[in-house]
Amino acid sequence: MHIKGELTYDNLVSLQKDFLNTSDKAKKRINILTITSAGIVFVLLFLIQPSFHPVQIAINLVLTFLFALLVPVIIRHNAVRGLKRDVHSKKLGPFSLHLTEEGIDVQREYSSKHVAWKEIQRVTADDANFFLYHVNQSAIIIPRNAVKSDTELIELLSTYVGESKIETKTGASYNRKPKRAVFSVLIIALVLLVGVHYYYIKPQNDVARAVQMVDDLFVEVDGKSDSEKNDETPGKIKESTDQEQIDQTRKAIAKIDPDNGEHGGYSIAVLGLSLTVNDAQKQLDKREGNQISDGTNKDSSTESKDDPLEEQDKEDTLIEFTPNEKDVILKDNVLKNKDILEDFMKVAGENNESQIRVVKYVKSQGVIIYELKSRYDANADEGWISVDPDLSHYKPTENEVQDVFNNAPQQCGYMSKDKIEGYYKLNKCRTNWEYRLLPIPK
Repeated sequence: MHIKGELTYDNLVSLQKDFLNTSDKAKKRINILTITSAGIVFVLLFLIQPSFHPVQIAINLVLTFLFALLVPVIIRHNAVRGLKRDVHSKKLGPFSLHLTEEGIDVQREYSSKHVAWKEIQRVTADDANFFLYHVNQSAIIIPRNAVKSDTELIELLSTYVGESKIETKTGASYNRKPKRAVFSVLIIALVLLVGVHYYYIKPQNDVARAVQMVDDLFVEVDGKSDSEKNDETPGKIKESTDQEQIDQTRKAIAKIDPDNGEHGGYSIAVLGLSLTVNDAQKQLDKREGNQISDGTNKDSSTESKDDPLEEQDKEDTLIEFTPNEKDVILKDNVLKNKDILEDFMKVAGENNESQIRVVKYVKSQGVIIYELKSRYDANADEGWISVDPDLSHYKPTENEVQDVFNNAPQQCGYMSKDKIEGYYKLNKCRTNWEYRLLPIPK
């Protein structure tokens, strides 16, 4: 049988694809690389989001399977792209094959060779070519368009090569649809799992993370003996607790929005966490001497055990408060140090240094104090205002409705001057979308 034709670059690409799909050695290498890389991806996913929750593990497994399906595709794609036209140029062009009882005589423009039938190890085919693999992983390509009759060629090969060496199907032609189906199913499963994670698991993880960060601020007393617990003060911050750690904890709590459907039902937890962090902030300020003076002698305070009646008298009697010269003071409808307030309003949320204290006199009930601190996280490029209400110098009336804003420390997005309503406002706070802090002087 004589066969004449012309080899093109597309024929070489088809040979490369066929070799990767049908060679046991190539498939073994691809499988090893796929399993190894998939294992690495699964470990990395766990390190990025450490969790033993079944949904999170399922998400990691689906992502790993998707990656495992893509690895062989990527390897084959890169192998095909690695074929260089100039390197294989001598293999391209016109050729002629003479099939005899002894073997195949191959004649090209620049070379010729003889391949005995016993050297043929296996025969495969795709839609456009026959591939006759022989020693040294070489192959003779026979384009179908150069053959008068496929049946005649197959019968000849069956006679001299043997039917056992002829593969009637190639991996590339019959496993593509099942792989696409599996890939589609995994994508759908991933979308469903991510939805479950976002609406059910993530809120729990956010709260658990915030609780852990709050716990890390304080001395651990669990697991100790009774005598050791008595030596420790429950609620005392650790020596290692610093301002950055407290700020990061506040930020974690701020991500829990009870008004959002995602975190609905966690309002009490947020309030408790905020109060606890506020206590940690006060302890840190006291330890580092960063308290804004309230006119009392910090060093003169001593611990004493008074009887309950004396303690009750102290609670009923307001401690006289003396503001600082740089405090922003509202008294008798007169606002003092307005320029300090507006200077702070311009830079709030841009640094971690700016802070002011606002003192509001409320008739005979005393004063409400707000410590406002500018906060900025360079890594996240986010800024906010930390608001710490102090009611220790204020006595509410018997029927007074409690202001939710003053119940706990706040985190507000920014401060504004609303000339229409006539107030300086704190905006996007935890408990209030906007809070009227002070009236604008007329």
